[in-house]
Amino acid sequence: MAALTAAIVELLPAAQGDPDGPCSGTVFKVERGPATEKIAYVRMFSGTLRVRDRVRFGEGKEGKVTAIAVFDRGASDRRTSVAAGRIGRLWGLGDVRIGDWVGTPPAARAVRHQFAPPTLETVVVPCRRADKGALHVALTQLAEQDPLINLRQDDLR
Repeated sequence: MAALTAAIVELLPAAQGDPDGPCSGTVFKVERGPATEKIAYVRMFSGTLRVRDRVRFGEGKEGKVTAIAVFDRGASDRRTSVAAGRIGRLWGLGDVRIGDWVGTPPAARAVRHQFAPPTLETVVVPCRRADKGALHVALTQLAEQDPLINLRQDDLR
């Protein structure tokens, strides 16, 4: 147990940051809410993000935060802001993906993590041609949650 605790302290970045600094966080999970809206789970490294803030994320995208929930002692509560050192759920960033930076990427971590390309590929065809649109929507939502899924559509099938 002592070795695990020592490794956590050494290998994981500290949770605290400067809440008055420039806004900077990373998206580590994306899910869909009951109304199929995207909800981004963000770890804030610096700054404070507030409801109605316009924020840059990903590859030059921008969005307006419409709601925030902050995790505290195992539960998430709706709040008006999420500060450095906290994990929050953000609503309103429609094109957000796992791995996107929210705000300004820190200089030391500006390089995006690269994963080896998947070695397997598959073709998914609906049983009924009428289900093609619904299948594409479902696969798109799955690809949003896993950065290793590269979804392509073949209009010939």
